[in-house]
Amino acid sequence: KAVVSTQSGHYGRGLLSGISYQFLFTPTKLLIMFADTLLIVGISICTALFAEGVTYILVYRTEKYKKLKASIEKQTKRLDKKKETITDISKQPGHKKEKSTDCDSALIPLL
Repeated sequence: KAVVSTQSGHYGRGLLSGISYQFLFTPTKLLIMFADTLLIVGISICTALFAEGVTYILVYRTEKYKKLKASIEKQTKRLDKKKETITDISKQPGHKKEKSTDCDSALIPLL
């Protein structure tokens, strides 16, 4: 049996004993909740920055990554030149479109 006190807003015995619904969110509690929220957001930002720093040190500064990046840039330039060549040839009058068996030109529609 639960006893309810209507004057103070408290529940006597039972599941919700000791909780006052009259002043659930006082300005002090709201300030503490806001401070906790800022703390959590601050910790998340610091963690993300730390993770980015570790990634930079372990991945982006390595010679292997730099070589792979240079290789990709070189291949991209070659592909762009082939695209220009194909475009120039197809603009010439009297040119019939033919299916190409070249692997690089097959990838052009994907880019």
